[in-house]
Amino acid sequence: MLFYQSYLQYFAWSQNELSKLFLPPYQPLNYFLFYVGMRFFGHYLISLVFALLFINAAKYLNKKYEERFFYKEEFYLVALSIFLVGYPLAIFYLIAVILIYLLAHFIFIGARGNFKERLSTYYLWLPIAIFAIIIIERLKILEWWKLLKI
Repeated sequence: MLFYQSYLQYFAWSQNELSKLFLPPYQPLNYFLFYVGMRFFGHYLISLVFALLFINAAKYLNKKYEERFFYKEEFYLVALSIFLVGYPLAIFYLIAVILIYLLAHFIFIGARGNFKERLSTYYLWLPIAIFAIIIIERLKILEWWKLLKI
């Protein structure tokens, strides 16, 4: 889909006398590639980098603290969720996961008074990601959301 949008952008620019000046031979091909990369692929690249950084940090912390935080396959659920929600929603997604986890922890563990039990986030990652994807259209109309867009 993104490659098709890039093709359509090239085609649209090539049909107009003024926008034709943005394409080769008037401009280097790098200009068009940078424009398309930032316009269509930028959000996905940022979320991919963010997901990979989160995987590496989570694996490091999990190993350092003797596998206390995540199951082995949970890293990939987190990375997939971060990549799917995309930038800038991933920031709010991670905050939502932390807040929902803390709320669940206080309700289920705190009510029993046994704070030695562990509550896993394994079943929180994908449902919260789906919820975040559903509400993104409502967030796009907010002014502060527009400040985070690239």
